[in-house]
Amino acid sequence: DRASAPKVDGADGPLPLEAAIRRRSTFHALTDQLLERARSTDPALRAALEIVAVRERELLAARRAFTLPEVSAFASAEIRLGEEGAGDEPPELPFPDVGFPETPDSSWTLGVRATLPLFTGGARSARAAEAALDLAAARVLAEDAGRRAEERVRRALVDLDTAYAAAHQAQEAATAAGVAYAVVVDGYQNGAESLTTLLDAQASLRTARLSLATTRYAALTRWYQSQRAAGNFLDAEAIQALEDLLTPQPAELAR
Repeated sequence: DRASAPKVDGADGPLPLEAAIRRRSTFHALTDQLLERARSTDPALRAALEIVAVRERELLAARRAFTLPEVSAFASAEIRLGEEGAGDEPPELPFPDVGFPETPDSSWTLGVRATLPLFTGGARSARAAEAALDLAAARVLAEDAGRRAEERVRRALVDLDTAYAAAHQAQEAATAAGVAYAVVVDGYQNGAESLTTLLDAQASLRTARLSLATTRYAALTRWYQSQRAAGNFLDAEAIQALEDLLTPQPAELAR
C-alpha cells in the first residue's frame, strides 16, 4: 500500500500537512487515521488476530464435544468368484421339494455409526479448559501487539509534532532575520549602518535560512517515519508534495 500526498481531511476539505500539524483538532484526526491504518496493516497484530480466531474455533469445538456425537460411516463388500472341491455342492435331501437355500455370490454392507461417550474421565473438560486458557493467552498477545503498533505511531507523531514546532519557529526566525537584513541594507545605503553591521545581518540571515532548511528536512523525515510506523509508503505525488514543502517560498528568496 502507498500513502497519498501529505494532506489530512479537515472541516473545510483537505489541508496541507504543515497546516494540519499546526491545527490541533486536525492533528488529532491525523492521529486517528494513522492508528487505524496501523491496526489494519501491522503484521504482528494481524498474525496475533489470526491465532485468536483459531483458538476460538478450538474452544468452540471442545465445548461442542459434550453434546455432539461422533459420527462415522463404514462400508464393506464381499464377492465370491468361485468354489471347487468337496462340499462345493449342497447335499441332496430325501425330500425332493426341500433343499438348501442358495447364497448369493456377492454381498455388501453400508452403515452409519454415532457414539456419544457418557464418561471419559474428565478428558473433555480438560480439553475445554485448555482451549479456554489458550484463547485467553492469544488475546493477551493480540492486545500487546496492538499496543506496540499504536505506541510506534504515537511516538512517531510526537516526534513529528515537535519537529514541526521547531520548523515553525525557524520559519519565524528566518522571516525576522530577513526583515532585519532589509532594514540594515537600507541603513547602509543611506550611510546609517556600517559594513560590519551589514555583514553581521547577512550572516544572521544565512544562518536562519540554514536552520529553516534543516528543521524542514527533520520535520519531513519525521513525517516519513510516521507513515512507515503506520504501514504506509510514499508515492510520487506524496514525494512531490514533500519537495514543495522543502522549497523556500519566492518571498523568502527575495529577502
